[in-house]
Amino acid sequence: MDATVKETVARLMIAKQENERIRRKIEFETRTSFLNVIASHSKLGAATIIDVPDSHRRASQGSDGSP
Repeated sequence: MDATVKETVARLMIAKQENERIRRKIEFETRTSFLNVIASHSKLGAATIIDVPDSHRRASQGSDGSP
């Protein structure tokens, strides 16, 4: 192979490596964002499960806290 072909092949390999690096970064950021959404939703769900019965209990009590 002459020098021009070798240089072109080397540039192609560098471009492929850069493409792979960026793809992995995007996948990592997407996965992290997805897990953060799931975790936030889970926390909200847990708070709702606890807060709903508590709010019903408070609503059924008088203003002084008596049943």
